[in-house]
Amino acid sequence: MTARRTDEMLRGLDVEAAIVVGMPEGEARRAMFSDAALAASHLAEALGAGPYPLEFLAGCVRSMGLPGALELPEPLIGAERTELVRRWMSAAVQGAGGTDIARDELFARWLERVAVLIALRRQVASRGAVGPESPVEQSGAGNDDSTAIAEPGDGDRGRT
Repeated sequence: MTARRTDEMLRGLDVEAAIVVGMPEGEARRAMFSDAALAASHLAEALGAGPYPLEFLAGCVRSMGLPGALELPEPLIGAERTELVRRWMSAAVQGAGGTDIARDELFARWLERVAVLIALRRQVASRGAVGPESPVEQSGAGNDDSTAIAEPGDGDRGRT
């Protein structure tokens, strides 16, 4: 289990470095799918990227491979968003090296994780902020790890 981090701490995380070290099999992959995905969701959302374009890009990565997706003229609409996802895709290629279907699938799953985090944050925000006075906080719900998202390699093959 990774230590809980605040949004402010996550904003300073080097997402590209986490992708490079998280692509090969190993313990660093957990951080790629947790802290780095959270940090990436904040970065993407700050640039106005929503979950659907990231999910679409994940599909492109699956069908075209990372090298093909890197050649897309505008993988996400907008220069800043395109630059952001190109850095992530380049890091994934650097971390795994070569052409590899498993690498493409892993990175597509990571993009989907980022998209889900954006969608969840938007859903919670639309219902109102969760704070000390909210029923969720008062009941203690959500304060344990039973709702944690399974990490790749934790017996969740085929699930995203």
